[in-house]
Amino acid sequence: ATLVHQCGMVMSEGGSSSLGFPGSADRASTGLVVASTAVVYPLIAIQIKSANIGAEVLAQIISIFSSTTDIVRWSLLLNPTVAGTALSFAGVTNSSVQAATGATNGTTVSGGYQIASGYVSNVGPTTVVLPPGGAVGLGSNIAGTADILVLAIQAVSGTPTVYGALGWSEQN
Repeated sequence: ATLVHQCGMVMSEGGSSSLGFPGSADRASTGLVVASTAVVYPLIAIQIKSANIGAEVLAQIISIFSSTTDIVRWSLLLNPTVAGTALSFAGVTNSSVQAATGATNGTTVSGGYQIASGYVSNVGPTTVVLPPGGAVGLGSNIAGTADILVLAIQAVSGTPTVYGALGWSEQN
Protein backbone atom coordinates (compact mmCIF):
# COMPACT_ATOMS: atom_id res chain seq x y z
CA ALA A 1 0.00 0.00 0.00
CA THR A 2 1.04 3.60 -0.64
CA LEU A 3 0.07 6.74 1.29
CA VAL A 4 0.65 10.13 -0.37
CA HIS A 5 0.07 13.27 1.68
CA GLN A 6 0.31 16.87 0.48
CA CYS A 7 -0.17 19.95 2.57
CA GLY A 8 0.04 23.64 1.83
CA MET A 9 -0.44 26.90 3.62
CA VAL A 10 -0.61 30.54 2.60
CA MET A 11 -0.04 33.24 5.17
CA SER A 12 0.16 37.02 5.06
CA GLU A 13 1.73 38.84 7.96
CA GLY A 14 0.98 42.27 6.57
CA GLY A 15 -2.73 41.74 5.97
CA SER A 16 -4.42 42.08 2.62
CA SER A 17 -4.76 44.99 0.25
CA SER A 18 -7.94 45.34 -1.77
CA LEU A 19 -7.00 47.50 -4.74
CA GLY A 20 -9.90 46.79 -7.09
CA PHE A 21 -10.76 48.26 -10.45
CA PRO A 22 -10.97 52.08 -10.35
CA GLY A 23 -13.92 54.05 -11.68
CA SER A 24 -15.28 57.57 -11.47
CA ALA A 25 -18.21 59.75 -12.47
CA ASP A 26 -18.19 63.53 -12.93
CA ARG A 27 -20.39 66.38 -14.13
CA ALA A 28 -18.12 67.11 -17.12
CA SER A 29 -18.70 70.71 -18.23
CA THR A 30 -22.19 70.92 -16.74
CA GLY A 31 -22.15 72.57 -13.35
CA LEU A 32 -25.04 72.59 -10.91
CA VAL A 33 -26.42 76.01 -9.99
CA VAL A 34 -27.13 76.00 -6.27
CA ALA A 35 -30.29 78.10 -6.20
CA SER A 36 -31.01 78.21 -2.47
CA THR A 37 -29.03 78.20 0.76
CA ALA A 38 -31.87 76.34 2.49
CA VAL A 39 -31.78 73.27 0.23
CA VAL A 40 -29.37 70.35 -0.29
CA TYR A 41 -28.87 69.26 -3.93
CA PRO A 42 -27.41 66.01 -5.33
CA LEU A 43 -24.27 66.76 -7.36
CA ILE A 44 -23.44 63.11 -8.20
CA ALA A 45 -25.05 59.85 -7.11
CA ILE A 46 -23.91 56.26 -7.60
CA GLN A 47 -25.39 52.85 -6.94
CA ILE A 48 -24.64 49.24 -7.89
CA LYS A 49 -26.37 47.94 -11.03
CA SER A 50 -29.16 45.48 -10.21
CA ALA A 51 -27.35 42.75 -12.18
CA ASN A 52 -24.23 43.23 -10.03
CA ILE A 53 -25.73 43.42 -6.53
CA GLY A 54 -22.95 41.17 -5.14
CA ALA A 55 -20.15 43.49 -6.31
CA GLU A 56 -18.01 45.29 -3.75
CA VAL A 57 -17.85 49.03 -4.50
CA LEU A 58 -15.89 51.38 -2.25
CA ALA A 59 -16.08 55.18 -2.61
CA GLN A 60 -12.56 56.54 -2.36
CA ILE A 61 -12.14 60.11 -3.64
CA ILE A 62 -14.22 63.28 -3.95
CA SER A 63 -13.36 66.38 -5.96
CA ILE A 64 -15.45 69.58 -5.88
CA PHE A 65 -15.02 73.02 -7.45
CA SER A 66 -17.14 76.18 -7.16
CA SER A 67 -17.01 78.73 -9.98
CA THR A 68 -17.67 81.65 -7.62
CA THR A 69 -16.28 82.95 -4.35
CA ASP A 70 -19.46 81.81 -2.60
CA ILE A 71 -18.85 79.11 -0.02
CA VAL A 72 -20.41 75.71 -0.62
CA ARG A 73 -20.96 72.97 1.95
CA TRP A 74 -20.63 69.43 0.59
CA SER A 75 -21.58 66.14 2.21
CA LEU A 76 -21.38 62.48 1.27
CA LEU A 77 -24.74 60.87 2.09
CA LEU A 78 -25.71 57.21 2.15
CA ASN A 79 -29.35 56.51 1.22
CA PRO A 80 -30.83 60.02 1.50
CA THR A 81 -34.44 60.75 0.56
CA VAL A 82 -34.66 62.20 -2.98
CA ALA A 83 -37.44 64.73 -3.74
CA GLY A 84 -38.46 66.59 -6.88
CA THR A 85 -37.15 65.35 -10.21
CA ALA A 86 -35.99 61.74 -9.89
CA LEU A 87 -32.30 60.92 -10.27
CA SER A 88 -31.55 59.45 -13.69
CA PHE A 89 -29.00 56.64 -13.38
CA ALA A 90 -27.00 55.37 -16.36
CA GLY A 91 -24.59 52.45 -16.38
CA VAL A 92 -20.89 53.26 -16.26
CA THR A 93 -19.09 51.38 -19.06
CA ASN A 94 -17.28 48.22 -17.91
CA SER A 95 -18.38 48.80 -14.32
CA SER A 96 -20.77 47.38 -11.72
CA VAL A 97 -21.85 50.96 -10.99
CA GLN A 98 -24.46 53.24 -12.45
CA ALA A 99 -24.24 56.99 -11.91
CA ALA A 100 -26.56 59.99 -11.94
CA THR A 101 -24.54 63.06 -12.95
CA GLY A 102 -27.15 65.33 -14.51
CA ALA A 103 -29.33 66.39 -11.58
CA THR A 104 -30.59 69.97 -11.68
CA ASN A 105 -31.75 72.21 -8.87
CA GLY A 106 -35.18 70.62 -9.39
CA THR A 107 -33.92 67.65 -7.38
CA THR A 108 -33.20 67.81 -3.65
CA VAL A 109 -32.03 65.37 -1.01
CA SER A 110 -32.54 65.15 2.75
CA GLY A 111 -31.70 62.78 5.54
CA GLY A 112 -29.54 59.74 4.98
CA TYR A 113 -26.36 58.86 6.83
CA GLN A 114 -23.70 61.58 6.55
CA ILE A 115 -20.33 59.95 5.97
CA ALA A 116 -18.13 63.00 5.33
CA SER A 117 -18.56 66.74 4.84
CA GLY A 118 -16.63 69.93 4.24
CA TYR A 119 -16.58 73.34 2.56
CA VAL A 120 -15.24 74.70 -0.73
CA SER A 121 -15.05 78.00 -2.65
CA ASN A 122 -13.31 78.96 -5.88
CA VAL A 123 -9.89 79.16 -4.23
CA GLY A 124 -9.26 75.90 -6.07
CA PRO A 125 -10.74 72.44 -6.24
CA THR A 126 -11.13 70.53 -3.01
CA THR A 127 -10.09 66.91 -3.20
CA VAL A 128 -10.83 64.50 -0.36
CA VAL A 129 -9.37 61.00 -0.25
CA LEU A 130 -11.38 58.71 1.98
CA PRO A 131 -9.15 56.52 4.16
CA PRO A 132 -9.05 52.82 3.15
CA GLY A 133 -10.54 51.70 6.45
CA GLY A 134 -13.15 54.44 6.24
CA ALA A 135 -14.10 53.98 2.60
CA VAL A 136 -17.83 53.65 2.03
CA GLY A 137 -19.03 50.31 0.71
CA LEU A 138 -22.18 50.06 -1.37
CA GLY A 139 -24.50 47.11 -1.11
CA SER A 140 -28.21 46.39 -0.97
CA ASN A 141 -30.91 45.49 1.49
CA ILE A 142 -32.36 41.99 1.76
CA ALA A 143 -34.96 42.80 -0.92
CA GLY A 144 -32.18 43.65 -3.39
CA THR A 145 -32.68 47.43 -3.38
CA ALA A 146 -29.26 49.00 -3.99
CA ASP A 147 -27.76 51.60 -1.64
CA ILE A 148 -27.41 55.07 -3.12
CA LEU A 149 -24.37 57.19 -2.34
CA VAL A 150 -24.87 60.91 -3.02
CA LEU A 151 -22.30 63.69 -3.16
CA ALA A 152 -24.58 66.55 -2.08
CA ILE A 153 -24.03 70.32 -1.98
CA GLN A 154 -25.59 73.33 -0.28
CA ALA A 155 -24.72 77.00 -0.71
CA VAL A 156 -23.68 78.87 2.42
CA SER A 157 -24.19 82.14 0.53
CA GLY A 158 -24.95 83.29 -3.00
CA THR A 159 -25.85 81.07 -5.97
CA PRO A 160 -22.63 79.30 -7.00
CA THR A 161 -22.22 76.88 -9.89
CA VAL A 162 -20.55 73.71 -8.64
CA TYR A 163 -18.71 70.92 -10.45
CA GLY A 164 -17.64 67.62 -8.96
CA ALA A 165 -16.37 64.07 -9.32
CA LEU A 166 -16.71 60.90 -7.27
CA GLY A 167 -14.22 58.04 -7.58
CA TRP A 168 -14.45 54.45 -6.39
CA SER A 169 -12.84 51.03 -6.63
CA GLU A 170 -14.76 47.84 -7.25
CA GLN A 171 -14.21 44.13 -7.05
CA ASN A 172 -16.58 41.73 -8.75
